[in-house]
Amino acid sequence: MIISCYLLRDEINSFFQSRDKRIGQIVLWTILGFFLVLIAQVASTVIERFVFGAPVGSENTMQLMQVARQAPIFIILISILGPILEELVFRKAIFGSLYKKMNFFFAGIISGGFICCLA
Repeated sequence: MIISCYLLRDEINSFFQSRDKRIGQIVLWTILGFFLVLIAQVASTVIERFVFGAPVGSENTMQLMQVARQAPIFIILISILGPILEELVFRKAIFGSLYKKMNFFFAGIISGGFICCLA
């Protein structure tokens, strides 16, 4: 967590220093973003299942569940540290560095393509 805050220090400082941010807008986009991600997740699951015939579960998820059953403390790594590190790598390192050199659209396409190649 300390490393994450250190890596994101510029973004954190700019967030707290900007006065044009409104709490209402932040809350609205947080709630709206949650539901948009939920809808996108359901849509992608339906497409994977019914168009491509992919099974519902994944082998990786099953292995993580087995490890969590054997060592329950591992749940913290799976549910908290894993997503934080993923966001740092894909949003900060890859997308963030691309966004500085090109526009948002192309940075998103390249970052998304990179993520798809890893999956």
